[in-house]
Amino acid sequence: MTPTERAVREVRQAAFELNATDHKQALRMLNEALKLQPGHADLLGDLATLHLQAGRHRQCIQAAREALAAKPEHDDSAFALALSLDAVGEADEARELFLELTEGARAERFASQPELVDLCRSKLLQIEAASAARPAPAAADPLEQADATPKVYVPLLTRPDALGQLLDETEGVRALTLDCFDTILWRHTDHPTDVFYDMQRRPAFKAAGIDATMRQKGEFFARQLQLVRTGRTEVTLDQIYLAARPGLSREMLAWLAEDELAAEMNACHALPGAVRLLREARTRGLPVTIVSDTYFDAPRLRRLLEHALPADASAAIGEIVVSCEHGMCKEQGLFKLAQLNQLGNSPAILHVGDNKAADFTAPRAVAMSATHLLHENEQGQQRRRMAANVVALFDPSVRQQRPLHMPYRPVHASHGHQSGTPQASIGHDSLGPLMHAFAAWIDEEAAALAATRSQVKLVFLMRDAYLPLQTYRAIGGACTAYSAHISRFSAYAASFRTQEDVDQYLANFSRNLSLPMIARQLLLSPQRTALLVEQAEASATPLQTFLRGVRQAHVLAEIVTASAAHRERLRRYLERETGMQPGDTLVLVDLGYAGTIQRVLGPTFSQDWKVEVLGRYLLAVGAVDEGFKGLLDRSWLDERALKIVQTYIGLLETLTSTDGASTVGYADDGSPVFETDSAQDGQSAMVEPIQAESLRFAREAQAYFRAARRLPPATVLRDEALGSLGRLLFFPNAMELAHLANFTLEINLGSGVARKLFDIDAGLEGLRRHGLFYMRSAHGGGRMALPAELRAAGLELSTAMLAHARFGMPMVQTDWSTRSEPLLAVIPRGDRTMHAEIVATATHDGYFSALVPLANGEGNVGLAFGRDYGWIQLHSAEIVPLAAMTEEADVMAQLLHAGIKDHGHGLLEFEGTDSLLMLPAGANPISGKAALRLVFRPIARRA
Repeated sequence: MTPTERAVREVRQAAFELNATDHKQALRMLNEALKLQPGHADLLGDLATLHLQAGRHRQCIQAAREALAAKPEHDDSAFALALSLDAVGEADEARELFLELTEGARAERFASQPELVDLCRSKLLQIEAASAARPAPAAADPLEQADATPKVYVPLLTRPDALGQLLDETEGVRALTLDCFDTILWRHTDHPTDVFYDMQRRPAFKAAGIDATMRQKGEFFARQLQLVRTGRTEVTLDQIYLAARPGLSREMLAWLAEDELAAEMNACHALPGAVRLLREARTRGLPVTIVSDTYFDAPRLRRLLEHALPADASAAIGEIVVSCEHGMCKEQGLFKLAQLNQLGNSPAILHVGDNKAADFTAPRAVAMSATHLLHENEQGQQRRRMAANVVALFDPSVRQQRPLHMPYRPVHASHGHQSGTPQASIGHDSLGPLMHAFAAWIDEEAAALAATRSQVKLVFLMRDAYLPLQTYRAIGGACTAYSAHISRFSAYAASFRTQEDVDQYLANFSRNLSLPMIARQLLLSPQRTALLVEQAEASATPLQTFLRGVRQAHVLAEIVTASAAHRERLRRYLERETGMQPGDTLVLVDLGYAGTIQRVLGPTFSQDWKVEVLGRYLLAVGAVDEGFKGLLDRSWLDERALKIVQTYIGLLETLTSTDGASTVGYADDGSPVFETDSAQDGQSAMVEPIQAESLRFAREAQAYFRAARRLPPATVLRDEALGSLGRLLFFPNAMELAHLANFTLEINLGSGVARKLFDIDAGLEGLRRHGLFYMRSAHGGGRMALPAELRAAGLELSTAMLAHARFGMPMVQTDWSTRSEPLLAVIPRGDRTMHAEIVATATHDGYFSALVPLANGEGNVGLAFGRDYGWIQLHSAEIVPLAAMTEEADVMAQLLHAGIKDHGHGLLEFEGTDSLLMLPAGANPISGKAALRLVFRPIARRA
C-alpha cells in the first residue's frame, strides 16, 4: 500500500466514525481530501453516501456520477445513485441501476453484500408496483417532486454517551426498535457468561446441581440440538436447563429461570444514554419495540428492564420481541417475522444496537433504518483481553467461584475512542480505572471509619499519592483530604528513639546502602560521617567497623538527639498542614506497600502525639487488619500475587507522583525540605499529560455512575483496577512502550539515584545472549520494569515470566526449549588436537548460545562451524569468567577466520566443511577459569 493509499484509507475511516457525532465535519473532511485527490472514486463514493443519508439527493447524484465516471465498476456509488434517483422520481434510470446490481453486469461483485441486494430487489418491486398503479406525470419536475418526498435520515453509528441525543440527529423517524443487552442494559461483568458464576451460588442452581460450566455446556448442546432439528439455534431457558440436567420438573425449571433472572438483575444496569433515548421517544410519541436475541422470554425480559429502568423510561417500551419465542435470531429474519408495528418494515423505523451483523446489517436488509452503537475499538478490546488475563492469573477464583467484573466497560465504550495518543492510552484507559477504583474505595473506608470515630482525616502521602489525592477530589470524596510530604527517609529520620530503633534500621539496610548513605539517614553530622567512614575504609572489615562506630554511646546519643529534633519539626509540619491534634484519626493514604511510614512513625503518633494512625494503600503486602488494608491485599489475593505486583511497581510510582523531589527534612517553622531530583524534574512534562488523562477518566466514570444511579462497590471495581495495573506492567501495547521508554525512577530514602525503567534494545540483547533468564542476572542492568522488555519481544515471553513468578514455577535455562545446535570445538594441545562436541542452546530470535570452556583460562580454540553450516550470523563473542566476579570481555575483534567470508553485520559464509572460526592464544584478557560464549543464528545448514 502506497503512502497516498494509506492516507486515503485513514481519511475514509475517520470520516465514517466522525459521521456518527459530527456529520458536517465528516463532509468537510471528505471535501478537503478531494482537493488533494480530485476525482478519487472511493472518496467521491463516500461523499455520495453521506449526502444520501442526509437526504440531499441532488448532491448524492452529482457525487455518485463523478465516482462512476472515475471508476465505472464502483458499485457502491451505483447503489447510492439508484436510491437517490428513485427518491427524486427518476424511476426508469433507478430501475436500470437496480437491475444491474441484482442481475446485470454488477451482480456478481455486488452479491458480496446480500442485505443490499435484497434492498435493491425490494426497490424494484416498489417501482414496478408504483408504475402499474399510476404512471408518473410527464410534465413533472423530478427534483421538485423530491421536495415532497418524506425524508429519512439517521446516523450510521453512535456511541453510548451520545445515544440520548440520537433522535435529535435523525429526520423522518416514526418508530424505534432497540436491542436490549449492551444497548439498554449493561452488565458489570467482562462477558455475559460471567453472570453464571453468580448464578451457580443461588439456591435453585445448587439444588439442581448446575454450576456455571454446566450452564454453558447446556446452552451449547441445546443450540446444537436445535440446529439439528430446525436448522436454527435459538433456544429457551427450559431447553438449556434440560440439556444440562435431563428430567428436571416444571417447578424446578421455573425456579431456575427465576434465579437466573435474579442474577441478571444483580449484574445489569441501564445505560444513562438509553434512558434518555427512551424518555425522548416517549415525549415525541414514537412507539418503541425491544428486539433481542435472548433465551429470556418476553415477560421475564420485561421484568428485567423494569427492574433496571426508571419507571418513566420503562413505560416507553411497547412490544418486546425475543428470538427464543420465534425460533430465529435477528440475522435469520426476526425483524421481518415480528411485523413490528403498523408501518411494517420501512426506513421510517430506526433500529439501534451494538452488534453490527444483528443490529445494523439485518434491519437494513428488510428496508429499515439502523444506527450501530459502537463500543470499544480494537485497541480497547485488546486492552480488556489483556486485563482479563491478568485478573485470571492473579486470582484463581475468577471464573471458578466468582465472575470477572469489568464495571468500566461503558465508560471505555463512551470515551475510549479518544485514546489515540500514548498519554490517553496510559492515563485514561489504564491509570484511570485504577485511580478511580482506589479513590472510591478510600471513600468507602473513610465513611466506615467516620461511623465509629469523631475526627477522621485522610492524609495522602507525597510524592507517590499525588494522583490518588487529585482523583479523590475529582470524584467528590466526602472526607476531608490533606496532602503531607513524608518520605521514607524523613519517616526513618524521625523514628530513632532508642538503640533498638537504630539496630533495627541497620539490620534492614546496612547490606544494601553505602556507608555515607547510612550515616545520612542516621542524621549524623558531616564531620562524624567522615570520621566513621574513614575508620571503616581503613579496616579489613569496613561494614563491621562502621556498625561498631555507629553503636558507640556518644554516637547513638547524637542520633537520638537529632531524631528528636526532626520529630518535633515533623509534628509542627503536620499540625500546620492537617490541623492534627490529640484524639484525631489520621488515615495515611499511599500506593503502599508494607506501610513503612505508618510502621516506623506509629509509636510517635500514638505515644507522643496521642493520635491514632491507620493505613489505607493501593497495594498492601502482609497481614491485613483494621489498621493496615489495601484495595489489593490479602483479603482476596495471595501473598505471591501481591509480591509480583510490588516487584514491578516502579512504573506506577513514576506516573502517580508529584513533580519535585523527595522530602529529606523539615525547617523549624515546619515547612518541608526537599532533595534535588533531576530525574523527576526532567520527566514531569511527560507525566503531567498522563495524569490529566487519568483525571479525565475519573470524572467521566463518576459522572457515568451517578447518572446510572449505581456506583459499584469496591469489591466490583477492584477487578478492573487489578487488571488495568497488571496489563500496564506486564502487557503494555507498542504505543505505550514507545512513550514510556525514556522514563526513570528515583530510588527513595534520599539516595538521589535514578534508574531507567526499561530498555527495549538492551532487553533484546539480553534475550539473544541469555534467553528469558537474563532477568535473573546482572544483565537486567537494575532496570525496574523488565516485563515491559519481554512484552516488546513477544506476548509468550511476558506471559511465561508472569506465570513463572506468579505460581513459583521452578525453571532453569535448559527447561526453556528443547532446541539445540551442534558445534565442534577444535583445541590444540601441543602436538595433539582435541575435539569436543559443544551443544548450543536456544535463546531468542533464532539465536543460540554456546559456552566453550577455555583450559587454564587460555585462548587458542577453534570452532568448526563449516562442518554443519554454510552461513551463520554471529551476534557476539565474549570471554565469560566462571569464578571471579569480573566483567565479561568482548573478543569479536580478536577472532580469526579460516575459510570464511565476512559479509558484514556478523554474516559469515563458510567456504568448506573445514572452515574454522578461531580464538587465538593470548586473546583472553581474563585470568582464572573462563569460557568463550558465542551467540549465533544459523542461516543455512549443510545438506
